[in-house]
Amino acid sequence: MNARNLMSLAWTYRNTLIIVLTPLILLPLLLAEQSLVAKCAYGLIIMAVYWTTEACPLAVTSLLPIVLFPMLGVLDADSVSMAYTRQLNFLFMGGLMVAVAIEEWNLHRRIALKILMLIGARPCWVLLGFMMVTALLSMWISNTATTAMMVPIAVAVYDQMSDVTTVKQCNQSKEKNLRKAMLLCVSYAANIGGFATLIGTPANLILPGALDSVFGEGSSETVDFVSWMAFSVPVSLVCLLLTWIWLQIRFIGIRLSLRKDNRVKAYIVDSYNKLGPVTFGELAVLGHFVVLAILWLTRDPKFVSGWKEIFPRGLMKDSTSAILVSFSLFVFPSKNPFRKLKGTNEVRVSSPPLLAWKTAQKNVAWDVFFLLGAGFALAKACEDSGLTEWVGDTMSGLTDMSPAAFALIISIMLSLLTEFTSNVSTASIFLPVLCRLASHSGIHPLYIAIPATISCSFAFSLPVATPPNAIAFSYGGLKVKDLVSV
Repeated sequence: MNARNLMSLAWTYRNTLIIVLTPLILLPLLLAEQSLVAKCAYGLIIMAVYWTTEACPLAVTSLLPIVLFPMLGVLDADSVSMAYTRQLNFLFMGGLMVAVAIEEWNLHRRIALKILMLIGARPCWVLLGFMMVTALLSMWISNTATTAMMVPIAVAVYDQMSDVTTVKQCNQSKEKNLRKAMLLCVSYAANIGGFATLIGTPANLILPGALDSVFGEGSSETVDFVSWMAFSVPVSLVCLLLTWIWLQIRFIGIRLSLRKDNRVKAYIVDSYNKLGPVTFGELAVLGHFVVLAILWLTRDPKFVSGWKEIFPRGLMKDSTSAILVSFSLFVFPSKNPFRKLKGTNEVRVSSPPLLAWKTAQKNVAWDVFFLLGAGFALAKACEDSGLTEWVGDTMSGLTDMSPAAFALIISIMLSLLTEFTSNVSTASIFLPVLCRLASHSGIHPLYIAIPATISCSFAFSLPVATPPNAIAFSYGGLKVKDLVSV
């Protein structure tokens, strides 16, 4: 067999080779040093390689801590398993249930089209409208689902804007650039909106777990829904505005941006009208979403006592609200039970719930539960084994620089790394170490951890960096250099 055929065969079975060879190559680390630190590092590096290369599905790799850490003697199986059932997992799961209900009733499409109807018909405002809607939806539901819904609408709007008249008034290159801008504005806004709330992306939820590993569970030094938004929403708004301005400059130009096209608004209005009148189910789901948002925002608003103080010892968490509202979705009727049946004087006896369990089984991203659990398990293993302390001592020289410079370097490093790796796996590997390193160096962990967490969502330069980029890229018209150059 010649070298070319051998390389081809190796590429065909590359995932198997990675899975088998990685533990073998790393064995010297385990044999040379029998400490818990070395054992934990061995398991952590295996996880990092599998996650980075995606040699097997991310969720499947996320189950490995239950095997590796008891086998290596780092943690017992009970301790590892408990990490997969942290209240933060259920916070995200409850949020996903509400998001699935919103998608099931097509409420997100109605909201998107309604907001776009209020935006002007000029390309600059159309782009801003798409970015605002996409970012808003991505704050609450999956950025992948948001992009999958918004990109087809953006392409249809582009088709309305690029007829013969437009082509006559601007060259073919400008027309192609307009399509690129329409696609990129959606994918970028989905990424930006995702880090604006604690449940917007799973990577954000790794931070509270990392802080617990430093300060201990129940500490006041933690991040909840309100405190996270206080940091992230201003950053998200600034990023959204700067991205919008840059897309105008990079792809469209002032002349085309300011051209009014009433057909765009007509198309959006027509699309909205096709949805028909608002149903009882849509209003009920919207009500559940509003109630959940209010519960999250008022549980512990910091400047006044929140509703959690009503209950014993103030033990209520954001996950409590998420699961309560999710539970209601499975029992709340989807049709008005007090409205009389058409043509009769009888009221409706029963109706299906707003969310059926079969729908939840099919559409909830259950793999995220394991991804988050693996992140918490890694954090606990690193802390209990002393690996985070060892890494902190080893990297202590980095903290000789100013905290601002240190935070900047870490943010740039993670934003580059997340172009090639999963956002969640990047956060799971680095945040526990960074929190401990900052604490040892006399820097408040949040000063480093918040920009590091947000940087894990800054995946804008490659199609493979994040699902929204891949969805936009799949519609054609974009090249890798378009993403890199932006």
